[in-house]
Amino acid sequence: MPEERMTTAERWPDRLADLAAQLPAPLDALIDAMIAIVAGRPGQASAALARVAEYGVSTQVVDDLVEATVLAFGVSRWSIAGRTALSEVHVTPADEADTRPLDERLSQHFAATQDTVPEAIGDLVKRLPALGELYLDTRQSLFADATGDPALRELFLALVSARAGFVPGGQRHLARARSLGMPVETLRTALTAVVLVEGTAGWEAYGRALWETPDD
Repeated sequence: MPEERMTTAERWPDRLADLAAQLPAPLDALIDAMIAIVAGRPGQASAALARVAEYGVSTQVVDDLVEATVLAFGVSRWSIAGRTALSEVHVTPADEADTRPLDERLSQHFAATQDTVPEAIGDLVKRLPALGELYLDTRQSLFADATGDPALRELFLALVSARAGFVPGGQRHLARARSLGMPVETLRTALTAVVLVEGTAGWEAYGRALWETPDD
């Protein structure tokens, strides 16, 4: 039986990690954590940040690394891997920073959109308040635009979230789209486009999960 070979895309994060291994140990561990977060590998990211702690790197540097990674590559990276990895460093969120005013604003915003704060986003606000503030401001501006169809906006968010690798977030947005009246034919059209552009790989990666998302 022929040996299964990894694709170039699958090998890429490992190759970057190999290159980083040539750097000084603390920097190698930090870069390894960043690569793992971007690649959506929470176990590898947690192990890398554990090595970072052993080298005596400050938690502020770790916070800055995770925040920069999530800022550059999107909040899906937080939900998939960043959150798990950072929990290995911080026993208490944000070193006991008082985020109650931001928590309240976040809850009010989600309530105004007939939604509740996802656990991962609530944790983001507590652990990385500056990034949580940016997330909230950006989301508020998105939902403040009254010129578009709310159901289609949720569908766009569903497709983008799932395409980024965070399928549960995509399913959440899709359920919201359906509750706002989006017909199943619109979803069928969107997923047909997914298959057209990405083939069966896109269907298997996230298209099927979106199609099978139950209505609220």
